[in-house]
Amino acid sequence: TNKTFLSSRFESAENVIFTGCPYESGINTSLRKQKVSTSKMAFGQVALLLAALVALVQSRTFNDIVKMDRMLTDPDEELSPRVIGGRDALDKEFPWMVALHYQGRFVCSSFLITPKILMTAAHCVVFGREPEDPKHYNGYVGTIHRDGPDTEILFSEIIAHTEYGSGTEYDIALMKLKEPVTLNDGIQTICLPTKDSIYEDMNAQVIGWGVSEKGGRESAKVLQTLTESVPTNSLCGFIYAILGIPVTKRHVCAGGENNKGICFGDSGGPLVAMNETKPIAIGVASFGSYLGCAAARVPAVYTFTGSYTDWIVEKLGEDSSDLCFLNRTTESTRRWWG
Repeated sequence: TNKTFLSSRFESAENVIFTGCPYESGINTSLRKQKVSTSKMAFGQVALLLAALVALVQSRTFNDIVKMDRMLTDPDEELSPRVIGGRDALDKEFPWMVALHYQGRFVCSSFLITPKILMTAAHCVVFGREPEDPKHYNGYVGTIHRDGPDTEILFSEIIAHTEYGSGTEYDIALMKLKEPVTLNDGIQTICLPTKDSIYEDMNAQVIGWGVSEKGGRESAKVLQTLTESVPTNSLCGFIYAILGIPVTKRHVCAGGENNKGICFGDSGGPLVAMNETKPIAIGVASFGSYLGCAAARVPAVYTFTGSYTDWIVEKLGEDSSDLCFLNRTTESTRRWWG
């Protein structure tokens, strides 16, 4: 039987989104009340965007909107987000990346946050109510190649956020390795942001194994990377409110340039910002709109890892001692759509 994360993630969301759910305190994604500055956008761009999105919303259900990040459990189905319009990564350029396989088949990108812990999206490991059996997964680390045959890792436990499935938030999971990896030039861990960090109006890198051109179906055999702009959450929330999808402070967005961005296939990959010279995994690829892969003016949405620092430390216990948390100390002058 086919398994899709939609069955658990949005089971109760179809009515909630359009009737106004009790959003998290301080967050309001209703179009009527949203306070968004559109000074950076030309009036014509806003008008065209509104017209196109509203027309689409009128003819689609919520489940139609979010079908873009379905898991591949059927040969005829697409995976969730993958990189379009990027370039091949260099050997050892992103030594924390892990190609995650399910029952011998590539399903998602992921990344090491300690020698014993991998982070990915919850919808990569939860197909029903509970996480899948970890023995069904394996990964390849220390390689830019999707299918190895470099260092293979196996898993002993999967920890998905228990609130995952109730809406668009909490799409985050941790996977414990059976044996810790040995760190070297080709295998490293990546830091996470502190929970008080703010990442917007800056550049960040998208990294994952995915199609390299729009309309493609086969994920890339070589790791892909792309630099994208990160808009403010208020602007991203404004765009997705039109689609009836809440974007909250637990999210971070990136992209919006036509024919560049993530698409069906590589969920779980990181959105990476820089602190001085150190990379920080600020997001986990989660979902996008049904307007199509790498659609102009519509960013993709990532789980903001800084919102889950307490949860991560709690779930890892003693294993959390190897985690690295960094503040953002440098600013980018490039603005989204600028």
